[in-house]
Amino acid sequence: SKKAAQEATLEKVWMFFGSQDMHPLLRLMVPKLDDERSNYGIREKGLASAFLDVLGISKNSVDGKKILNYKNPKYASIDAGDLVTVLEKVAEPRLPKRGQKKDLKIKEINDVLDELYESEGKGKIRKVFTKLTTKLCGRELYWFCRIVLKDMKMGMRHESILKHYHKDAMSIFNFSSSLRKVCECVLDPKKMSQELNRLTVFAPVVPMLCDRKRWTEIL
Repeated sequence: SKKAAQEATLEKVWMFFGSQDMHPLLRLMVPKLDDERSNYGIREKGLASAFLDVLGISKNSVDGKKILNYKNPKYASIDAGDLVTVLEKVAEPRLPKRGQKKDLKIKEINDVLDELYESEGKGKIRKVFTKLTTKLCGRELYWFCRIVLKDMKMGMRHESILKHYHKDAMSIFNFSSSLRKVCECVLDPKKMSQELNRLTVFAPVVPMLCDRKRWTEIL
């Protein structure tokens, strides 16, 4: 089944990285939980406009109309409503092929995302995307855009990914709302025990998961 295949792939990932800090990878896999890069300030319309510019595609061309009208089946056909898939298909012939370029490392991808997160103004954002056109193939661009939009569409919820990473990972996240803290606790069982038994000032929690108590029991 698809679920079994996904879990088998995750198992290979965890085994490959072993006891390393998984924070750099997890923030790419579940970007909507990444509190350190909360919002890139880019939505579909801005993404479409940026890639028209950096790829040199005219708004009036066939490909330009596909991107700008990605919600319309008349232009985007079966991919209507999915801008990232439309971008991948339009951009792929204009980008390096897999094997014709050096693969980016996880740190390099995170560095680019940090630069994008800190960029203000369309000019700086386009500068970041321009650099990517020589470093990513079509499929890699697809996943990069999904990370930026914080909408992975992997068919696997973040709860499943964290629970598969470690049985207590989701509990730690509910206490801390911090992916970094989750990874630190998995590497340090003593710290995990402390985090699961205390609340931290200024660290948001998920209160709906708490037991119902009378106010006299709290004070």
